Amino acid sequence: MTDQKPKYPTQQPPEHYPYPQYRDDEISLVDLAKILIRRRWWVIGTGFVIVAAAFAYALLNRAEPNYQMVTLYEVAQYQNMEGETRALQPVNTLIRRVENIHWPAYMRAFLEDNSEYSTMPFELRLENPSNTLLISMRSTAPRAEQEKIEGMHREILGHIEATQTSAYERRHNLLNSQIDRIQTNLEQAGNGLTTLPPELVASYSDRLMDLEATLETLVEGEVIQYAARGERSGRSGPGGSLILALGIVLGGILGLLAGFFAEFAYRVRQSILDDGGI
Repeated sequence: MTDQKPKYPTQQPPEHYPYPQYRDDEISLVDLAKILIRRRWWVIGTGFVIVAAAFAYALLNRAEPNYQMVTLYEVAQYQNMEGETRALQPVNTLIRRVENIHWPAYMRAFLEDNSEYSTMPFELRLENPSNTLLISMRSTAPRAEQEKIEGMHREILGHIEATQTSAYERRHNLLNSQIDRIQTNLEQAGNGLTTLPPELVASYSDRLMDLEATLETLVEGEVIQYAARGERSGRSGPGGSLILALGIVLGGILGLLAGFFAEFAYRVRQSILDDGGI
């Protein structure tokens, strides 16, 4: 019997790689591991240099803890006829005056006198705690800036006190003037120098009592607390542990890149040598 050829040619088993011309360019995980092992000193050395630089930077630029310094001022006040305590000047008005006039003027003068600063090293927050007649001045800065904060609080507080003293003196003089005038009218009526209806005399007497009571409750502004240092409130910059952690991550990434780049440079050089040089 003669051998019969198959009607259809047998199908060759498919190649595992459809494009054999590219097999040499493929790199497996094993190849990557081999590269890292061969270039381990590049990886370790580069990572060590980056971590050491981050550690040195963290030591030289350790972030100082911030401290909050608080000054409390109770504004000038009096009691009205209903016995309610009122401020001579609205507290919010005083705060806005500082924010719009005195604080900007202080910042300009500070930056002119301290050329080493491009911006203010501390801030000023003014608040009126609810249900009080207090002005709260708060600033946050490292310990090294505390003396400057005290000077700033002293100057801003001086402006507030000057405004309050002026308001107190005006109200005090006004009340005394009104009291003197009513007392004069009552004395003249009592001596028969003037004739006043009994109703007007009674009204003057009531008014005199009210004015005297208001004068007795008139109180000047008072510093309750001056530049008292509170607890720590964070840091003025990134902490050393954060810088070191970033250095470790960056060192690992750059170390790997350095290892692969060293392998790439080696292979390029070998390819040039195999081709007989350039």
